[in-house]
Amino acid sequence: NLLDLTMAAFFSSLAFSLLLQLLLLAILPSPTTIFASKPLGFSIDLIHRDSSLSPLYDPSSTLAQ
Repeated sequence: NLLDLTMAAFFSSLAFSLLLQLLLLAILPSPTTIFASKPLGFSIDLIHRDSSLSPLYDPSSTLAQ
């Protein structure tokens, strides 16, 4: 019967499409894991020379000097 063959082909292609989508979802990383990962590169903290964190900081100096 032609209708049975058409429906079988439709459900076969639908099943293949769903299987392919599930496979892609399993393989590809989700956007949340991409954005949750640490960014590539490095960062630098800028420290003023008068800060107590600076290696050039002189604790014996006062604000008046």
